[in-house]
Amino acid sequence: MPLASIPFRQFLQLPKHLTGKGLPIIWLILAIAYGWYSGIRQVAHGDVFVFYTSGLNFMNGLSLYSGKASGLTFMYPPFAAVLHQGLAVFPLSVAGGIFAGLNFLALGFLVVFSWNWFQLRWNASDPALLMAIFLCLFYFYLNLELGQNNIFLLTGSFIGMELWFRKKYLWAGSLLMMVVFIKITAVFLLIWMVIRGSSRFLLGLALGLVICLITPVLFRGLEQSIQDWQEFYFYFFRYMLAGHVYTDLRNQNLAATLLRLLCEPGGRYPHADVSIFSFNPFWVKQVVKWLQILTCLALACWMLIRRTKGQKVILAEIALFLCFSQLFSGLTWNQHLVMLLPVALIGSENYLRYRSFIHLLFLGILLAASFTGKLFLGTQFQFYAYSIGIFTWILVFSSVYLIWEIIQDKPKIELL
Repeated sequence: MPLASIPFRQFLQLPKHLTGKGLPIIWLILAIAYGWYSGIRQVAHGDVFVFYTSGLNFMNGLSLYSGKASGLTFMYPPFAAVLHQGLAVFPLSVAGGIFAGLNFLALGFLVVFSWNWFQLRWNASDPALLMAIFLCLFYFYLNLELGQNNIFLLTGSFIGMELWFRKKYLWAGSLLMMVVFIKITAVFLLIWMVIRGSSRFLLGLALGLVICLITPVLFRGLEQSIQDWQEFYFYFFRYMLAGHVYTDLRNQNLAATLLRLLCEPGGRYPHADVSIFSFNPFWVKQVVKWLQILTCLALACWMLIRRTKGQKVILAEIALFLCFSQLFSGLTWNQHLVMLLPVALIGSENYLRYRSFIHLLFLGILLAASFTGKLFLGTQFQFYAYSIGIFTWILVFSSVYLIWEIIQDKPKIELL
């Protein structure tokens, strides 16, 4: 049966190994329990509090960007605050519990949808899917524990891509543009889809753009919405355009890691200094900037050549752009690496098929990175591991591995 004729709801069904009407009920009960547990622990700090405060400020006509919530800045486009209003109608502890419970439910939805999507769309095997999910458990846990929204965004990205494959360009473009207006780094995925897809996809992106720009205006008015965008640019985006790099050791993007290694200690953790040179930060930033520009141009040209030659889309292309979206992002925390799920799947399938050392080494490195936290090796070791950019090099190694996979052009994971 052609995949396009398979009802979309089939992607939402439990895998055949997890049949049983009771499982969704059990997961729902666990989500409620986890939400209650998180709600009673919710304090005026962390990402959930930032989301909550942005929704409160949005509802009350206050600035989204000029203030800080417990020392943390709201760094998302105004459209994200529209969604955060749903949290702000409740007390903070209730809002924290609701977000945590929904995040837990979203994790279950992501696993189910991804399992079906990777099997139906990409011909993935059950053992490889189990291995990939296991390798990403650390990042799933961090998103739950820290109240991050990356599980929602990865799920939205996968659904948007499936709609794109089905040529539902208006739906796909609208959904994925909304993902970008919640977290800008998803724009890398959009670039790949524009290059590899139909020009009709641009209509969907245009519709999504209109929705994301108009929706805040409906709530806040035109004048306030213009001011919101001006403040977003002034307090956040202009620093990115000017080449400012947040060198705190928690930031695992390429620029921050190279600056820590080549120029200066890891921000507010000078006792975790791993710098091996004392180069001028200005010149290091220039090198990194041009490296990023040239890499993006090279990737775009490569994908365009593959499209011109009629080469089939493979999962490694998507995974590669997801990796570069984190390497070149302004801020990359380790919890953002839930997007390594397709990377782990490709490595798992290759190992199960070829049983070669290089694939086993790749999986071992992915697994080892999950054990670099203070829970396993202590705070000081964690500081050093983060200072040298352990997750940066995971992304670099993954990118090289995926480029090799694409060049081989004999993928185990292929489009059906």
